[in-house]
Amino acid sequence: MSLDRPEMSAAARTGGDVGRKLLYGVVTVLVFAGLVIAARGMPWGQTWRALTEARSGWTVVAFLLNCAVFPLWATQWRLLAPRAQRPSWRRMLDIVSLTSLTQNVLPLLGGQATALGLLILRGGLTRGGALSVVTLDQMLTGLCKLAVLGLAALAAPMPSWLRDGAWSFTALVAMFLLGLLILAYSTEWLDRRTARHRVVAHLADWTRHLSGLRRFGGPVWWAFGYALLKKACEVLAALAVQYACGIELGWGGAALAVAALGLSTLLRTPGNLGVYEATVVAIYGALGVPAAPALAAALLQHLVALLPRLGAGAVVLVLPRR
Repeated sequence: MSLDRPEMSAAARTGGDVGRKLLYGVVTVLVFAGLVIAARGMPWGQTWRALTEARSGWTVVAFLLNCAVFPLWATQWRLLAPRAQRPSWRRMLDIVSLTSLTQNVLPLLGGQATALGLLILRGGLTRGGALSVVTLDQMLTGLCKLAVLGLAALAAPMPSWLRDGAWSFTALVAMFLLGLLILAYSTEWLDRRTARHRVVAHLADWTRHLSGLRRFGGPVWWAFGYALLKKACEVLAALAVQYACGIELGWGGAALAVAALGLSTLLRTPGNLGVYEATVVAIYGALGVPAAPALAAALLQHLVALLPRLGAGAVVLVLPRR
């Protein structure tokens, strides 16, 4: 009997993995099919002309702003890592570069799972320390998305679908933050029960690294500042792409596009292809931008964002071999 249980467990895990991959594949195919149907009515000739006439100087500025995200990201994760386990800044830059690559290639939560492995194997963190970094990063990312949504709501008219999604996302982030705060204040209570249950011991080890949430002004909240700077780079890059394509919406339109992308790209396709462009076109169209320049800006904005996200990880993979 004891020999059968591991086999059944392995079979169940394999079946679950196959089911998740199948679901992801079906969703991806349906998304791409819908986008292909929608793309048939787009003015591709005018879009190509708008792309060829885009100002290269502003395109380079947008590319550099997306590259600037990586040093900010590495500093943010070093602040989130437990002080006694912090890897060097260069090592953390390698980790976030590889994480960015896997997030844009692997399905669903594959990028987050890879981040955990990199923090443990390459960064030298414990499992509890690595899990706390990824968890706190997700919390700060959610708060930054809410900040951009609030800024966009003040600066530009928000479509009803985005407004409804913003309220739902706000509720999710609030519950997530509340849950983390409860866990952060439960460390002592869990420590008294670690001898009874092994699972409780692992949970206590994780929550011990969340204690920074209880100290306002500590490393976690300094990391929040760097997360905001990352999001500011994204907004400025979107604004630079607008200038490159001759779109004059100002920073309010750029903030609205980045805010909408923060919600729509929760549904991940490889590299966010299609979903990214459809979101930007929908936002700019709602703000009165014609289809051709809106699509040109969407394609260019995605290109200058995707190249650093894939290229940084590729460089890290190649350099050790050389």
